[in-house]
Amino acid sequence: MKFSKILGFAALLVVLVLQSCDPNAGGEKFGYKAGDYSVYETVAIDSAGRQQGTPTRSTTTVLRTNVSVGGQSDAAELVDSTFGAGGPTVTRTFYRVSNDEVFYYLDTAGIGAVVGALGMGATAPRLTGFTPRWVKSAELKDAAGTMDFPEISFSVSTEQPPLGTVMVTAKIVGRNQGKTAVMINSSTTHQTHRQSQTVTASSTIPLVGNISIPVTTDTYFGIPSTGAPRTIVRTESKATSINIPILGPLALPGSRRTLVSFTPGK
Repeated sequence: MKFSKILGFAALLVVLVLQSCDPNAGGEKFGYKAGDYSVYETVAIDSAGRQQGTPTRSTTTVLRTNVSVGGQSDAAELVDSTFGAGGPTVTRTFYRVSNDEVFYYLDTAGIGAVVGALGMGATAPRLTGFTPRWVKSAELKDAAGTMDFPEISFSVSTEQPPLGTVMVTAKIVGRNQGKTAVMINSSTTHQTHRQSQTVTASSTIPLVGNISIPVTTDTYFGIPSTGAPRTIVRTESKATSINIPILGPLALPGSRRTLVSFTPGK
């Protein structure tokens, strides 16, 4: 039974890769510029944040800006490429920045790509209670927020032989955690705006029972006015553990994605 694929769905739902950068510091704010190219290194981590296994490389390219998507005309189109042992995988997403708030576009194509990448059925997943929408993922302010961002929830059903139809319900909440210093290597520290987002995936698995998997991801946006690159400096998904009926405790590793280099668009 494909328990690992079902459990991994929670973590991959929040593959939220937001970046763009300008090399000039000063009074600039976080934003997007066509042609921006960022290189990242990703490692699996345990509950103590220690590296597990071999790192992988990924890149993010801002293809174009001022794209019309979901009723907004100021979106940026990004392509994220991950280079693993099985070859590269490519994800295309849309983001926008407005009044120091960052949004990503959650649509059926994006959810279908995640489910397909997990091998959860050869056909597109069926969605219930879902409407494509812009989801707030960041509030770039120095002071930590006192309220969560608007909650988003939806359900996905897929065919999982020999389990049959499996329904996964996801809930997404986030909050601004304020200004935070982040070290990206042994000698470089950047000031960032830290954002947290938690995806809780729940499902009832035949012959197993009810499971609920919360996965929290912290994203660190560089603050250009302090000299930091105007890009995502780090994204870290926390390791978690759950107790599955019949099977018992199960540990799910986290991941840390850290900026290696940045080339600005022209």
